[in-house]
Amino acid sequence: MIIETYILNTFKRANILIFLFLAPSAVFADQPVNVIASVQSTNNASQSSGVISQTPELQQDIYKAKGEVEGYFREILSNIDGTLSKEQLRLKKDDQFLQNFVETKILPFWDVELTLRLLVGTKQWKCLKDDEVSALKKAFVDTLHRYVREGVKMYDGQRANFVDAILSDDATKGKISVRLEPIYLPAFQIHFKIAKREQQWKLYDVFVEGVSYVKLKKNQYRQIIHKSGVTGLLTYLESKNIVKT
Repeated sequence: MIIETYILNTFKRANILIFLFLAPSAVFADQPVNVIASVQSTNNASQSSGVISQTPELQQDIYKAKGEVEGYFREILSNIDGTLSKEQLRLKKDDQFLQNFVETKILPFWDVELTLRLLVGTKQWKCLKDDEVSALKKAFVDTLHRYVREGVKMYDGQRANFVDAILSDDATKGKISVRLEPIYLPAFQIHFKIAKREQQWKLYDVFVEGVSYVKLKKNQYRQIIHKSGVTGLLTYLESKNIVKT
């Protein structure tokens, strides 16, 4: 119970800046924290694939790719952070402006399909019909919109700074770290998993204090599908995403 309370409080501390793609209160409002993943283990796993055996040419390629990834996500973060800082009042009051913000500055850089595949399980994902895939993608996009709406309400000037990136040996997957700086609380880091698909880097999972969004939510998604099918999961997501006036 102490650990659960600590994790919940940490997500609340992050406020809007975790919403870079996920707003904390929305993520944890409907289920207890029962999965603790180790960020340090993830870091080690990301770097444990045999760097010593790499050729100088391969090391140079990875170093170059790392620089490109860091520049890419540093610019994305800067754009998001800058818009939040300059337009926070408009984001809170203008629903259409907020929706456009999500669609242009967040969704293009989040791999909705990969996140969903991990949430429902690869085997289940392969069995889905095309219309079910489309419906789930739409529902998850609506979920991201909800996370941002709820996160924006809490934003009061927190800042985010890019820290670094760690890539796999084949430079197709990795992790980036972001330092969050709340106004009245100590700074801390969050970590995003990234993957390169169709020549574009995107995020697909987030870790805060060792808690993975995918690991936290996947059991819930899979249990709903097991009991009520994809229709049941869609009904659940749609009920959570209803815009309250």
